[in-house]
Amino acid sequence: MTDGSRIFISMHLNVEMGRRRERLRERIRALELGGVLFFDMVNIRYLTGFTGEEGFFVMTGKEGFLLVDGRFTTQAKEEVAEDVQVELLRDSIADAAKFILGHRISPLGLEVEAISQANFTRLRRLLKGVKIRGVKGLVEPLRAIKDEGELSFIKKAARVAEAALEEVIPMIRPGVSEREIAWELDYRIKRRGAEGVAFPTIVVSGPRAALPHGRPSERRLKRGEVVIVDFGAVWNGYHSDETCTFLLGKNEEAIRAYRVVQEAKNRAYEEVRAGVKGDYVDRVARKVITQAGYGAFFSHGTGHGVGLRVHEMPRLGPRSRDVLMEGMVVTVEPGVYLPGKWGIRLEDMVLVKEKGGFLITGRSKELMILD
Repeated sequence: MTDGSRIFISMHLNVEMGRRRERLRERIRALELGGVLFFDMVNIRYLTGFTGEEGFFVMTGKEGFLLVDGRFTTQAKEEVAEDVQVELLRDSIADAAKFILGHRISPLGLEVEAISQANFTRLRRLLKGVKIRGVKGLVEPLRAIKDEGELSFIKKAARVAEAALEEVIPMIRPGVSEREIAWELDYRIKRRGAEGVAFPTIVVSGPRAALPHGRPSERRLKRGEVVIVDFGAVWNGYHSDETCTFLLGKNEEAIRAYRVVQEAKNRAYEEVRAGVKGDYVDRVARKVITQAGYGAFFSHGTGHGVGLRVHEMPRLGPRSRDVLMEGMVVTVEPGVYLPGKWGIRLEDMVLVKEKGGFLITGRSKELMILD
């Protein structure tokens, strides 16, 4: 990437983050708050661009302040936009309280889901005279709808992860261990420039494939078995998430179940569009699996949002009340898991559009038998 390209991307991100902060200000004003103190570093990154490990962000109805200690002041000043002021902290909670008192921010919203009980208690003691209200879900709905920059990073993460998998597929053969395949896939994802893997890579085979979130083991693959590979990359903070299932030779029962899961995924994908509820997409996939006799063996939701976290809003599950909106990125990932025998899961990422969904992941989910 040239210096000119980096400058253009940086300017674009600053503009987008400014829009995010303005949307947040509107929500703060609507709640009649003097400001909100944020602790979740993912939300802080989304609002400011700061990628450090610790800090606080204070947003009022007019201004934004990033509060960091001496380890991160230079980094913060380099990363955040000019309209976000960087303030130095020494004793983090105590100095944050002094900042709130000094700027007379009241009522103050606290991002309660991202603060420990101990720090919450300490802040309440230090902020005497300040009206405090716990708030949640201010930023997450904003994060759920991706702008063009975010989509470009998610797509890049998917391309990198898929290219790495293509290089590793020849390793998926009898005699190779699950852990060896996972390690090689992780290495090749990072070698292609990713910041890291999106989550601990899942490679499970045979009876262990019936564990939806099983960790790779020293177990060696055998002929006739099913192998699940659930993998993803991180690019500029944004995640990808995809699952492929392979067969090591013919297994008629597993092939039949594969076709069922494939149909369930395709049917659910066809229903992804703006205005549809998450529980409806789940019902569509679950109906296909249930009618095929595998309903008791589909043990998780059909999908979830993906972005700065690999699991975020919205949810596609039986109890979801989330409504899909244009610009959201969701997974569609039905599965069937027969304890002691095998499991099958197929997963793609989908961009929600007004009249349908657009596949972000590009690898075909047609049955692949590796002889």
